[in-house]
Amino acid sequence: MRGREGDLALVNGLNAPAIQASAGTLERWRVLNASPSRYYRLALDGHRLQVIGTDGGRLAAPGPVDELLLAPGERTEVLVTPTKAARGSPGMGGGGGSTSSTGEQVLATMVVTGSGMGGGGMMSFTVNGESFDPNRTNIDVRVGDTEDWVITNTSSMDHPFHLHAWPFRVIDRTSGPPDVPGWKDTVNVPT
Repeated sequence: MRGREGDLALVNGLNAPAIQASAGTLERWRVLNASPSRYYRLALDGHRLQVIGTDGGRLAAPGPVDELLLAPGERTEVLVTPTKAARGSPGMGGGGGSTSSTGEQVLATMVVTGSGMGGGGMMSFTVNGESFDPNRTNIDVRVGDTEDWVITNTSSMDHPFHLHAWPFRVIDRTSGPPDVPGWKDTVNVPT
């Protein structure tokens, strides 16, 4: 009746891995319940998740949640800003769905290091001279508008430029190898 669940629930092919993260960074996690029968009610101690996409694509705006229920085959994308070490709390693992018999289980542990970009002697990256602030909107753009951005890296090392959930095209480059044509969500910005 419940289907086969097996003895292990793996994360990226590993049993209860430690996931390394830097404090204050914004991470995008793509989560897939690849189990054929097991349901997962996912939560992360002391952190809210910002849902930005589901099986059907991106959401119009991020939605904050304390936990997620994923049915077999269901997918979601979330943003996480690590602030401290965390592990699966009540709700991480089975027990949320009508067909799961596993109960609570720690699937992974997040190991957080540092105090975030710009703190603790770490290098600080800025956009237009301002450090990242998740509560600030830097640019308002109307749907359908096209913008040209000039990205300059004044640091001492190459750095990837990444827009979470918003594809872009590189139309010109003053240094470095040419880019592969097409839509991008990450591109290296050399010094």
